[in-house]
Amino acid sequence: MHSNDSNDFEEIENKRKKLIRSGRLSNFHWIVVIGSLTLTFLAWKITRDQTEAAIEKRFQRQAQQSIDLVIERMKNYEDALWGGVGMVHSHRKQYLDYQSWLEFSSTLQIDKKYPGINGIGVIYHIHKDELADYLSAQREERPSFSIFPDHNEPEYFPITFVEPAAVNLKAIGLDMAHEKNRYTAAKKARDTGETQITGPIILVQDNAKTPGFLFYAPFYENIQPKSLIERQRTFKGMVYAPFIVYKLMEGTLEKSRRQVGLRIQDGESILFDEHDSKFPDFDPEPLYTTSKTVSLYGRSWTFDVRSAKSFRNTASFSQSNIILAFGITLDILLFTIFILLSKSNREAISFADSMSRSLKQKTESLEETNGRLKREVGERKVAELAAEQSSRAKSEFLTAMSHELRTPLNGIIGFSDLICSDAEEDGNEELLDSAKRINSSGKHLLAIISDLLDISKLEAGKFDLQISPCKLKDILEDIENVTLILMKK
Repeated sequence: MHSNDSNDFEEIENKRKKLIRSGRLSNFHWIVVIGSLTLTFLAWKITRDQTEAAIEKRFQRQAQQSIDLVIERMKNYEDALWGGVGMVHSHRKQYLDYQSWLEFSSTLQIDKKYPGINGIGVIYHIHKDELADYLSAQREERPSFSIFPDHNEPEYFPITFVEPAAVNLKAIGLDMAHEKNRYTAAKKARDTGETQITGPIILVQDNAKTPGFLFYAPFYENIQPKSLIERQRTFKGMVYAPFIVYKLMEGTLEKSRRQVGLRIQDGESILFDEHDSKFPDFDPEPLYTTSKTVSLYGRSWTFDVRSAKSFRNTASFSQSNIILAFGITLDILLFTIFILLSKSNREAISFADSMSRSLKQKTESLEETNGRLKREVGERKVAELAAEQSSRAKSEFLTAMSHELRTPLNGIIGFSDLICSDAEEDGNEELLDSAKRINSSGKHLLAIISDLLDISKLEAGKFDLQISPCKLKDILEDIENVTLILMKK
């Protein structure tokens, strides 16, 4: 039996140690937490990379759209210039008259269909020997017409017409040969037969003196000369359009429809620049930048595109941040659960140990109490047995005594009754009185013996109490008789 108790105790102790070990934060718990954190950051990184790629793609799309819009608008302007060339070819006169050009330009509706263009006009190529005839033809309609400024080139490229005339009045009569960029682009248009734009210039009609350029479309005596020599020989002039760059950009790219800023450069010259803090949507630390050089009508324009502040405001990484926050929250909850489980396990083991100690103390106290009770019960049982034996002996004694006493008492009572009868017949009062007293005392003693037997029955639980009326006089007489007998003794 002792061996089984020892084995049970050892098994319980082993289970307890195992529970203590399982309640601690083990390598498994740390692997789960670290693994969960790793997965969280991995999911965040993948989502953020995907989001960033989508945002960068949106930026690249907006940047390319902005560049494409500029190129597309320039092509629309080129179509207008070639329309002007066609109009010039439709007139067989040496020089186009002003009224015809005014009617043509009004049909173009420049201000509505070509926003950003500053006007459209005609430039004639004049040799020195043709200058007098040219000026005479122009002064028929405009007496004050003149060519300016003076220069040393052997030819002239004067702006003959430009509409709307009101905003371009200062440009009428300006000779393109007086300035390198204007003159170089004009000769290049003549030699290639293609549209060309000048390098950066300041337009005389621009009071703000901001960067601008001219757009040339050449026309010839023949509609389409085949060779360079033929183009140089038959070259008559150009239809042109002046551009102030910031007006071109306002007409081409409304800022409300884009979230990128542009800087356009022609070589080292800046034509247009939004990368400045004076622009409301300027972002000093743009999220994305890109640069693209485009060959455009004989010039190379570099478009430097940067994301604007409005782009940053719409570039939301909330999805990846939500995943990160949610994942970290779950990891914290998981770690907290491990901590709480460990704490709960320790508290449960501590509580079990406390309960075991308390139970052991109570068991020892109960065993001590049981021992004491057993001892007390044993002593009480001995006393009860002794009392029972004493009661039984007393009952046996009373039974025997009553049997032994009742027989002679009944004889005394019977003889006293006879003496009373004889004394009453003889008239012997003294003997009668003594006989009555003997009879009364015998009966009283017999009643006492009966009472003793009744006490024995009462202790045994076999006594039936019977209540009946009695005469107090008889009781007092019996007491008096007994007392007299005792006094005589």
